[in-house]
Amino acid sequence: PERIREIELECATENEVQRRVFGRFVVSSGLKYPTFDRKKNLTPRIPIPDTWFIYTGVDIGSGGEKSHPAAIAVIAVRPDYKLGIIFKGWRGDGVSTTSADVLEKHTEMMTYEEASSEGVLIKKQLRPVIQSYDWHNKDFFQIASRAGIPFTPAQKQREAGQNMLNTLFKLRMLMI
Repeated sequence: PERIREIELECATENEVQRRVFGRFVVSSGLKYPTFDRKKNLTPRIPIPDTWFIYTGVDIGSGGEKSHPAAIAVIAVRPDYKLGIIFKGWRGDGVSTTSADVLEKHTEMMTYEEASSEGVLIKKQLRPVIQSYDWHNKDFFQIASRAGIPFTPAQKQREAGQNMLNTLFKLRMLMI
């Protein structure tokens, strides 16, 4: 048991533990996010302090039931920028959506209820610092702008984004 524990401590990921210690066949190469580890990067639900910054990202998708689904992610970032937690998300698998539908879902996700000191539920609104969207969908931006909801175009460089996520996962600076 001591030797097994030593080997486990030398392993960088859970996949490596499964392969080296238990002899299991696991995929370790060709992964988009090889530094993501369920044990290290998943966290139980915790209350997000009001002082943290909120960011949202919206992918409008292709709109059809069998097409690329729409998705929304909401991330809270600690003010020192050393920890971020993806605490809300939605993916419209099998749902036919329009740009207006996705904006409505985003607006719905920005509202939450919190109990007051008297136990009364109060509706609160998340106030994102930046709301990004897939700028290939001009319709979404126009609908959001007319509704008075500001969005900025997302940076869509895949490789840079994947490298950033891998670095954040490895350093345990991004949790889900």
